[in-house]
Amino acid sequence: MIYYILLSLMFIYLLILIVMIKLGWGKKLKCNNCINCCPNCYPEVKIPLTRINRNKYDKIFNHITLRLFKFKKYECNHCHWQGLRCS
Repeated sequence: MIYYILLSLMFIYLLILIVMIKLGWGKKLKCNNCINCCPNCYPEVKIPLTRINRNKYDKIFNHITLRLFKFKKYECNHCHWQGLRCS
């Protein structure tokens, strides 16, 4: 009985991940100047984000999402936003 419950929960989790991929969750914003604009500054200022090193929580998050998103960590030099974007 527990086996079927765990199996159904894993199936639901995979479906949620697939829906998130199809909806473009965490995708980079693209503009004329660059291929990865800051989500905070995007309409006004179009500067590219710079890559920074991930911490252990970002790596764990990447494994929890089964590495389907290929997350990379970025920072904005204008507003100092930091976050994960998938490629």
